[in-house]
Amino acid sequence: MSKLKSVSDLAAILGCQKITIYRRVKAKKIPHKRIGRLIRFSDDQIRSYLDSISMEAKNEKSHTTG
Repeated sequence: MSKLKSVSDLAAILGCQKITIYRRVKAKKIPHKRIGRLIRFSDDQIRSYLDSISMEAKNEKSHTTG
């Protein structure tokens, strides 16, 4: 089993600020696990999130060009 990532870890991986991660978690746009008050992300959840935003970008591009 891989180590769960923290908000700081994920922000570093994605190259964004921690507040961005917290906002996406609150909006339920990024899959996560809660362990008490802690927010953690598995590798599978990160992959799923990245796939979903990739699909959103493709859909937006096809709507603007088509």
